[in-house]
Amino acid sequence: MALTINHQTNDISATSGSVTIDGSNVQAYDADLAAIAGLAVTDGNFIVGNGTTWVAESGATARTSLGLGSLATLSTINDSNWSGTDLSVANGGTGASSFTANNVLLGNGTSAFQVVAPGTSGNILTSNGTTWTSAAPSGGSVNYQAFTSSGTWTKPSGVTAVYVEVWGGGASGANYRGAAGINPAGGGGGGFTNAFYQASALAATVSVTVGAGGAAVVRTTNGYTAGNLGGSSSFGSLTVNGGGTSSSHSIGGNGEQAAIVYVDGADPPNTFLLAASTGSISGAGGVGQASGYTNGANCSLGGAGGGGKLSISPGTSGSGGTSFYGGNGGAAGTTTGTAGTAPGGGGGAAWSTSGTITSGAGARGEVRVWSW
Repeated sequence: MALTINHQTNDISATSGSVTIDGSNVQAYDADLAAIAGLAVTDGNFIVGNGTTWVAESGATARTSLGLGSLATLSTINDSNWSGTDLSVANGGTGASSFTANNVLLGNGTSAFQVVAPGTSGNILTSNGTTWTSAAPSGGSVNYQAFTSSGTWTKPSGVTAVYVEVWGGGASGANYRGAAGINPAGGGGGGFTNAFYQASALAATVSVTVGAGGAAVVRTTNGYTAGNLGGSSSFGSLTVNGGGTSSSHSIGGNGEQAAIVYVDGADPPNTFLLAASTGSISGAGGVGQASGYTNGANCSLGGAGGGGKLSISPGTSGSGGTSFYGGNGGAAGTTTGTAGTAPGGGGGAAWSTSGTITSGAGARGEVRVWSW
């Protein structure tokens, strides 16, 4: 049954349908609407169905009804607010909850990330055309090793070229104790040679010999003692001689024994650089002079010569020669000569009329190896 009311004509009629007042349909009485209308309008309340009727619930109660946890009320979110399984890559995660320190992450489609560990020290990330691996460099970086004592060189993996430099040991200076008239000589500098190799031409290991410097000579009685030879150095079959000495007190020890000394009136005298039969450059060591020239000879590559000592007036002590690339020679002195410096410098001579007389020692040789 429907009721129609018209206030303009004061007509009231009953028909089927809804209630109509002044031409407008009016909602009929409804228990649900009545329940909602009766709810308190407290700030923050939510209208929630409880399965029977409508009720007003506070925010906290409404969250429970809706199945929401405490995350719904946070203004900021940090790690302590999360729990559950690792978020997959397909859903924007990494597929893992932790990674090993210093590993590199690699993409793996929708699967969990792959990792590459650093591996051996000196390794680099290398592409094999499909993925990345940690591997030793196959070229481009230079390996360097300096031998200051004898040992074995091991060919690094992946190198294609090797460059080697070799210095012989310097000779020690001579000494003299006694009256003026005998001039002890400085020791000759160690020689120098170098060579390039294709790495494939070298064995996996190569024997390295570093020549010792000539030991200083000591006198406690009158007389003359020649210096000691410098030792030869080698890298496999590549060999260079050590500095030479002289049994005569009128000349200095030869640099690198087979060296040629060009005496042209200069002080110190000049020294040739000799080409070895292999085509490598061999630098003649300097020469310690005692007759006419007391300063050790200079050179560019090998060890320089030690200074000689004039025992006659004015008793000059020669300075050691200098080398552009090798070691310098030691200066001569009264009672004690100065040692040469490495690689390959000759020792200085010594003279006095009494006491203990000690010449300067020659310096050790050296072998340097670059590979790439």
